[in-house]
Amino acid sequence: MGATPTGGWHLFITKDGSTTKHEHFFDGPPLPSRAQRVAALAHLGYRLADASYWTSATRPADAATA
Repeated sequence: MGATPTGGWHLFITKDGSTTKHEHFFDGPPLPSRAQRVAALAHLGYRLADASYWTSATRPADAATA
């Protein structure tokens, strides 16, 4: 059975002028602070300038168990 959806946020990254967006999901507050975004990006090896946008999100139940 799938887990209950979890609140969090999606971060979409484009790096080095690429048109490819890399999507990452983070658990946490739906509207993360700038410091939380910077920390999440640093953890992934990116800078704030690499982030194209982020949105609040609900993780689908099937992704929460993956």
